[in-house]
Amino acid sequence: MTPDTAQETRPPPPRKILVADDDDGVRTGLVANLELEGYGVIEARDGAEAIFQIDQQPFDLIIS
Repeated sequence: MTPDTAQETRPPPPRKILVADDDDGVRTGLVANLELEGYGVIEARDGAEAIFQIDQQPFDLIIS
């Protein structure tokens, strides 16, 4: 398999990811890397904010 065909067979990234972490460095690093890969990312600074976001919209993946 060539690199070009590997790209063609890779499924598209999930539409929306929630990243919840109280450590600013960890959270912003994760968000930056996920956005570079084309993911839509929402940040939450703590558990309460994460629960609020989950109540507002569905997520394909939650990282905490």
